Amino acid sequence: MDEATKEMVEVAYRDTAEESIARGIPLEKAHQEALVAAAMFLSAIKGVENEAARQEVAVLGFKI
Repeated sequence: MDEATKEMVEVAYRDTAEESIARGIPLEKAHQEALVAAAMFLSAIKGVENEAARQEVAVLGFKI
């Protein structure tokens, strides 16, 4: 994954995590929601299956 794509995926992750936390969602659940959102974003821009996108996002190791 190129750096620009990685940066956009990270923004999707961070934005979702922040929104979830602001709604009072526990950190682990917020992290899971953010991973799903980042994977959905990656899937949409790359045109890959959701599972493949989830695996790519998981490797990036994002943390709240």
